[in-house]
This record gives sequence, C-alpha cells and structure tokens, in this order.
Amino acid sequence: MKRVIVPYQVSLGNIKHSSELQWLACGPNVQASCFTTYNVNGFKFRTLSREEGLKTQNSGVHVTSDTRSYASKRDSNVAVGGVSYYEKLMDIIELNYSGQFTVILFRWARLVYYVDDEVDKEWSVIVHVKPRDLFDMGDIYEYCEVELSPQQSQASKRKVGKTIEFWDVKTIESDGTIKQLDLSVKEAIKPPNGRKIVLRFNDRLQPVENEAGILSGVLGILGSDYTKFPICEKDWRKVRSRDKNYNECVKELFHFEEDSGGIIKRTILKILGRAWKDTRNHLYHHFYKLELTLEQNIKGRPLGITVDHWRWYLDYRNSEETKEKCRKKAVNQSKQLYTHTGGSKSLSRLEEEESKRQGRPVSRGELFVLTHKRSNGSYLHDAPRAIGERIAEIEQHDESSRLLSQNDSLAQALGKEQSGRVRGMGIRPTTSQVFDTNSH
Repeated sequence: MKRVIVPYQVSLGNIKHSSELQWLACGPNVQASCFTTYNVNGFKFRTLSREEGLKTQNSGVHVTSDTRSYASKRDSNVAVGGVSYYEKLMDIIELNYSGQFTVILFRWARLVYYVDDEVDKEWSVIVHVKPRDLFDMGDIYEYCEVELSPQQSQASKRKVGKTIEFWDVKTIESDGTIKQLDLSVKEAIKPPNGRKIVLRFNDRLQPVENEAGILSGVLGILGSDYTKFPICEKDWRKVRSRDKNYNECVKELFHFEEDSGGIIKRTILKILGRAWKDTRNHLYHHFYKLELTLEQNIKGRPLGITVDHWRWYLDYRNSEETKEKCRKKAVNQSKQLYTHTGGSKSLSRLEEEESKRQGRPVSRGELFVLTHKRSNGSYLHDAPRAIGERIAEIEQHDESSRLLSQNDSLAQALGKEQSGRVRGMGIRPTTSQVFDTNSH
C-alpha cells in the first residue's frame, strides 16, 4: 500500500496554534542579517575572516549530534551515540521572523580552538573552551518585551534566547556623565531614565561605528511596529506619525545634534521607511492566500492589525496599479548584475572601519571589491569579477582615481552616475550633495 503524506497547514489567527508557531510557519524575512562577531551560549564567536591578523582564536566550532552507527558491515544492531563535528566558522546568519523573534543558525555550537600538532604538522589538536558568563543572557524561553509606549503590537515583541549581540557604544547619562558600555538592542530600546547613546557621523552626516549598528537594530524594530506606523498608506512619506515617533522614540534614545539642513533626520526616517516597507511586504506574502476569499484573508490577518487597516492594505496590494509596480520592480531586480555581500553593515560604517584599519581613506572602488567577494576572497560570479579587476587596473595605473570624484575608479568602471544617488556610499547622498561639496 502506497503511503500518502498529507501536508499539515497551520491556520493563521487560530487560537489552536501558538503565535510563535504561526510566525514560524510564515518563514523568515527575505533579508537576513550577517555578523562577524556574536555572543551565544556563553561564548564569543568570530568568523574566520574577522579574526584575520588577530592573535586570539574564536572561529573554531564544535557540535555534538546523535548519530546512528554500526560496529561493522555485518553488525545489524544499531547504536545511537553522540558524534563530534569540528569546523571553522565562516558565516554567522540571523533570521528574523517579522520582528517576533530571531534565530541564529549556529545557535547550539560550542567554541573550540586549534593548536598545531607538534608530531604531525598536518593535524591540529582541539582544545575545548569553557563558557564564560555574559551580561543579561536570560532564560532560553524568556520573553523580552520591547515597548516605547503603552500600546504595543505583536511585531514589537521579540522572543530572545541566549543569542544577544553586544555593541561597544558611547553613552551619556542624564547628568552629563559619559560612559562606554556594551549594550544589546534590547537594552538600547529600554534604557534607564535619561541615558542615551551618542551617535557619531562622518563628514557626509551618515551614522558610523558601533553606534550606527545599534541604531540600525533599533530602527528596524521601530519601523516594523505597525501600531506606531500604520500600514494603510500608499507611501512612507504620507505616514503622518513619522515626525511624532522620530521625536518621541528616536531622539529619546539617541543623543545627537541635528544639522540645519535636516540631513540626519531624513536619513533616519529613510531607514525607518525601509523597515516599514519590508514588514508590509513580508506580511502580505505570508498572510495573504490567493485561494481564499477576501473575508477569509481578513479573518486570518496578522496579530495586532485591525480589520480596517488589513482590508485597506489588501485592496491596495491587489489593485492593478500596485501589481504593475511590483512587476516592474521584479524585472528591474532581475537585471541586477552585482550581488552585494556586505551583510547588514552599512557602506558608511564599512568605509569608516576600513579607512581606520588601513590608515588612509579607502576609495569607492575598493569598497565595491570588498562588498562583492565571499569571505574566502573569491567573487560570487563573473560580472562583479570583471568590474573588480577593472577597478584594480585603473587604480594601479592612476592613484588619483582613488580620490572621490565623478571620474574615480568606480565611476570609470561602472559609467556615469545617476542623478538620484551616488553609488558605493550607502544611504542618502546624491550627486549634487557629494560632488559639489567635494569640488570646493
């Protein structure tokens, strides 16, 4: 008799299933976060590429798995026992389930380091490391509530286990005292009274260094909170609560002087807008079912979204105008030749770090090469390799092409800049803002 496997469907909005199971069934966000350093299980891990040049070792990993085995080919008695596997850590990837909780792919790994075998140089001796205490690790099933106002949606709740990234950031207390602290995003979004994180900016007024990293995490949570930013608007610029939440949330958590041209505010609002758009798109693709009626889809709406807001959003997404926009966007994305491998770190942060590491300003061309290679130094495919080799050739023959201009190595390799933005410089800068200033 043939076995038939019937897939089991988890009904959304059904009280029979926990909210965690419902969000898990939806799958993670399309975009994942990549890290080079992470604290988990009482260990501090680093990727192999991150510890290049360092004297300490934090990239060795060890996992024990229950494995079935036999004493020999003739043995019919199966034995189940723990088998150890060892490797070097190449990537650390965090999956985000609509802001509800995050999952680290190597969560149960243990840290080991390798010592060269003096007898056989082709082998290494494995040394196991005892976990050390880390601040505020919490219980594995602890719920960490994130709230900046009395009203709170499901998207602003993050179920966090022992996977917490800490950022070494500069803070200022209510009495003006400056402190350097290791903070997680959770701690940043619920600070003691009066404490703020001091933001730093480059000469283009883009946030940089560790403070920019924790800012990005906080803005990602705020932007995905649809009680603060309702989903029932066609355009992020029309969301009326933007200024209110900028003043009541962002400025209450971060210390910075606003510029007279409002560039910093526009940059922060743009990052919030990206999170808002990504959340809406993720909710639609995971909660809207084509085979169901409109009323059935409304009944199975995401937790925390009102009937009116979800109905409006479905009408908007299913309109012919929006469908045509989505088709054009899909076509444009299919034409993208150069896949970015820089992870969640912004180009402005990466530029700042690389410039400090090399002791000189790095060019846009160098950043292109750096963000289009794998961790082992190879290109993803031929298109970025051709551009990278062209950039290297240009900079080798003309050192002045490293200097930022409309004819630098990146501009020569990729062609003329578009009027809306400047390539290889991250969010916000436009050609007039960058090159007019740079030419003076």
